[in-house]
Amino acid sequence: EHAIAACVATVISTYIPGEPIWLFFVGLPSSGKTTIIESFGSSNMYCEAQSELHSTMLVSGAKSADGRDVSFLPTLKQRTLLIKDYTTVVSMDHKSQEKLYAILRDAFDGTYKKQYGNGEIRCFTGIKFGMIAGVTKVIHGDSRSSLGERFLKIEYHEEDEFDEHTHALAAMRSSSRKAERTEILQRSMLGFVDHLISNMPDEESRPKVAEESEFEGRVIQLALLVSYLRAQVDRRGDDSLLYRPGKEIASRLSVQFKKVSECLMLIFGLTEPNELIYNVLRKLAIDSCIPFNVEFARILHNHPEGISRNELEFELQIPSTNVHRICNDLLQLGIIRVRAESNGKKSGRPKHVYVLNPVIASLWDATVESDFNVRVQSEAPVVRRRKQNESSSVSSDQSVELPERNQTRRRVKRTPNRTFNET
Repeated sequence: EHAIAACVATVISTYIPGEPIWLFFVGLPSSGKTTIIESFGSSNMYCEAQSELHSTMLVSGAKSADGRDVSFLPTLKQRTLLIKDYTTVVSMDHKSQEKLYAILRDAFDGTYKKQYGNGEIRCFTGIKFGMIAGVTKVIHGDSRSSLGERFLKIEYHEEDEFDEHTHALAAMRSSSRKAERTEILQRSMLGFVDHLISNMPDEESRPKVAEESEFEGRVIQLALLVSYLRAQVDRRGDDSLLYRPGKEIASRLSVQFKKVSECLMLIFGLTEPNELIYNVLRKLAIDSCIPFNVEFARILHNHPEGISRNELEFELQIPSTNVHRICNDLLQLGIIRVRAESNGKKSGRPKHVYVLNPVIASLWDATVESDFNVRVQSEAPVVRRRKQNESSSVSSDQSVELPERNQTRRRVKRTPNRTFNET
């Protein structure tokens, strides 16, 4: 439900001012990614589906027989581009990828201009559009962060909740009625999208993330966490560093997360964000990170006393060479730190353990480990929760308190919505 809601939010986001939402819809092969993407139709006033994507298709210096510009990019204005299999882009040679991403970077900002050798000039303005690209987990190995990450990611299925037997059985039994079911799904999905866009409130009355609100603080904290956990280290062929790496500034992520939240409020019929909106946003944020970075952060968060490299290898069940490489990258990015401890002997080398950067640990506590409804309630439940922690076997100094913020806590008004669930 969260992944589908994120896709619908991407489609309607083109009708809300601000930066576009580009989404990688990540899933295993044959997991149903294409079915969901096809539910938005192939070519209509809201979406445009394409099997592949390359630079010469988006912008061309050629003209048609009647002198028209044949570039595809300007036709996407205020629509959503659907790519059923983005894996073909990931498998492109580096030069072709660079040409494509150069166009996409400018298109994300709404303006593109290029002059060709034949004298033709292509200049497009106000061309912001959304994008949903279905892709396998190979996308996690595609380093685009150094070029300025524009895409968010969301996993279609949670691996611990995915029932492969039930999924295969349903696919087998419905195979003879695929065309009929696709038509029904498209009619339902496009009908819901049309309802949302046709009844889109104006700027004055559209639900928004309130300034200085508790939820706005959470959005920023999520953006900061993702800016660390999706950073990567660029290396030369001999494994040496190209430059001293660093994370991105979290401003773009904050703007994107805020816009997604406001779209989700429209989808679920809410006037204010609540725990449902936050749960979808949190999944979107964590899925947008590099999976190994998240795994390391989670393990180190569970071991505040520190953990050795051998223990990490055992916890992750991956080769020691991979653990060594990832630890070095995380050290360069400032996500983890290394600490020397006594080995318990009179001589010999000290034991080195890895610990999570306190900044990351604080952000993790405030976002991943905490539910939004806990922080928007009154102080009384929080006090009771602390007392429970103090009476438990865990010592009080191990319990993590959420950062204090000078805002007024508000009770969220919950508005039931059946339209999205029915769809």
